[in-house]
Amino acid sequence: MKQITGRLGRIGELCAAGLLFLALGGCAVLSAADSEPPSIFVLTAAKPAMPQEEPTRAQIVVAEPFSPAAYDTNRIVYLPTPNEVSYFADARWTDRAPRMVQALTVASLDNTGKFLAVGRKGAGLKPDYELRLELRAFGVENESGAGKNVHIVLNARLIDYPNDRIVASRSFEAVRPTNETRVEALVLEFDNGLTGIMGELAQWTHDAVDAHEEEKAERR
Repeated sequence: MKQITGRLGRIGELCAAGLLFLALGGCAVLSAADSEPPSIFVLTAAKPAMPQEEPTRAQIVVAEPFSPAAYDTNRIVYLPTPNEVSYFADARWTDRAPRMVQALTVASLDNTGKFLAVGRKGAGLKPDYELRLELRAFGVENESGAGKNVHIVLNARLIDYPNDRIVASRSFEAVRPTNETRVEALVLEFDNGLTGIMGELAQWTHDAVDAHEEEKAERR
């Protein structure tokens, strides 16, 4: 009888431990569910006004930009010092920064109405030109007590697609000084800076394609 009682007591202890484990597990799930999800931010494409420009018959594809690993993320980059990379804890872009910039470039070029067709590389378009991009900077930089800069650097190379030859290249940069600490305000600086770059990029791409098409026509 004592042996049976002991075994039943041990079973009771195990059951109690199991219930305690389940209770703790339930608390962990509730805690995760109660935590605030990160805010998601999106940037807007430019709508460049190019009324003086004649439309080109060229079709262009935009490759996904190469970028250093620090920027190849959907997190918003903050650089407290030139040698340190951090991220805003509760904020995200809608996509990895290179893919987001690729999509915005396609939309901005298409918004000009000056190209026969614009699309992502690999989307089935038969291009005359390819725009290869490099996202060299895309973050908030600390200026040692003098505020912050939203800094964007985008390098572009226009490629004659059939010949894989560089037609033109240029670097575009935006530096937006700010004393803001709110992520929403910093995102607005990203939007303004990138929209300006996209407008310049669209004009430059059109001019480079136009000049190269004229050069090819003269050689015929």
